[in-house]
Amino acid sequence: NSNNSFIENGHLVIQALLQNYGGANYTSARMVTRYQGDWTYGRVEVRAKLPGGVGTWPAIWMLPTDWVYGGWPYSGEIDIMEHVGFDLNVIHGTAHTEAYNWWNGSPPPEGTIYLNGATSSFHDYALEWDEDYLKWYVDDVHYFTYANDQAGNYETWPFDQRFHLLLNIAIGGTWGGQQGIDDDIFPVRLEVDYVRVYQQRVDVTFQVDMSNETVNDGVFLNGSFVDWDSDSFIEMTDEDGDNIYSASVSVPQGYHLYQYFNGEGWENREIVPPECDVNDHPDYADRGIDVGENDITLDPVCFGSCGPCSNSDYLIAYGASILDPDQGNFILKGMGLGGWLVPEGYMLKIPGFGSPSEIRNMIVGLVGEENADNFYEAYTNNFVTEEDISQLAEWGFNSVRLPFHYKLLSESQGTYNEDGFQIIDQLLDWCSNNEMYLILDMHCAPGGQNPNNISDSNGEALLWVNDTYKEWTADIWGAIAQRYSTERWIGGYDLLNEPVHTDNSVIRQVYEDITNEVRI
Repeated sequence: NSNNSFIENGHLVIQALLQNYGGANYTSARMVTRYQGDWTYGRVEVRAKLPGGVGTWPAIWMLPTDWVYGGWPYSGEIDIMEHVGFDLNVIHGTAHTEAYNWWNGSPPPEGTIYLNGATSSFHDYALEWDEDYLKWYVDDVHYFTYANDQAGNYETWPFDQRFHLLLNIAIGGTWGGQQGIDDDIFPVRLEVDYVRVYQQRVDVTFQVDMSNETVNDGVFLNGSFVDWDSDSFIEMTDEDGDNIYSASVSVPQGYHLYQYFNGEGWENREIVPPECDVNDHPDYADRGIDVGENDITLDPVCFGSCGPCSNSDYLIAYGASILDPDQGNFILKGMGLGGWLVPEGYMLKIPGFGSPSEIRNMIVGLVGEENADNFYEAYTNNFVTEEDISQLAEWGFNSVRLPFHYKLLSESQGTYNEDGFQIIDQLLDWCSNNEMYLILDMHCAPGGQNPNNISDSNGEALLWVNDTYKEWTADIWGAIAQRYSTERWIGGYDLLNEPVHTDNSVIRQVYEDITNEVRI
């Protein structure tokens, strides 16, 4: 009530009282900014004077707005400032995560600083937060950092989502009340001079494809970065006459919602499919973007769709998603056909040798070259059949992945084996008959893409150091792409299985060269 929180002399006052209420002996207040002030990244600064006295536990802290990773502590907590009255002038800053919290016995990372006059004068308590770290400050003195371990999991770094601010005084509790509560101190106050949040702004270029629409009086953009203001519709322009409208907007760091509009006004909003709706609002759907430190240019998206405009029957790769021809998210439910065209020792449980070449040489040594050829012909013709593909489809699978050896298609650079392509053709027919996608996987590349027998290498990954092998690999993929470019049921290309090299820039260049050859 107004006795616990009010404005006095330009300051916010949160006041705890010795007062019986609802079965408790004390009353206090908490200020929460959820849905009114929510941020991802930035600098949060609060100038405040803290209450003193044994039993007080004031806090300036942050909680997740959306609890994306689950309840506490899974989605995290950031304590910008905590102070307990029995430990006068010691300021604490803490990060709570699933991996580090008091519940599981792994104490959360915490920093402390001694601050003379914490309860008698105003001081600045600040948090700097970005993709890489949380940093705590008092009066611009940096005293603690919690760094993102870059492991890519929320257990240690849930701080990539929206958080909101809380200001309160607790009385007693598991920490504040460890040495009891002095009833003679009341009333006690947390006084706040100001709360300021600073966020870096970056340029985001939004793009929407209107090829499937009749444009009304213009194409517009609106979103949370302009507070969904009716007077702040951002007009987009088609600079190249290709029906792709764009607008560059200076946007604060953090997570933002937005929509495209075919005409200015809320009645002209797009209807976004559920697959790319990031909002649970019952009446409309929003797109979302997480803005970090660098400028962003978004890929063009079809108005009212989750991906690019397309009239094809193919699967569409859009960012990290796969879309079906109707623009819905597509989940690959696949089975690998390993052991068929690339026999591997670990699958066949053969001790002492395991590469495809070693297996063939062992068979040749056992039965001779001619009988080995006959065996491999029968093996290839019968290991996987159309009945197998039909059965997989009946079980609910929608794709198969075919590992193949480069020698299936090319025994020497510049020459191609039609019999090998016909094996793929036949499998593709079986997949097409069952409406299943076929993913082609080069399991063994010229020279070997890793030093293991799984790539049929000689113990070295020579692909990365031999230009002939690099060109040969790209040429094979170019021939594959040319042959199957119009095949609907080719679901994709796994260019190299398990690439291993010490220099990622070399791997990247080989992938770029292969990709360019595929797209010619």
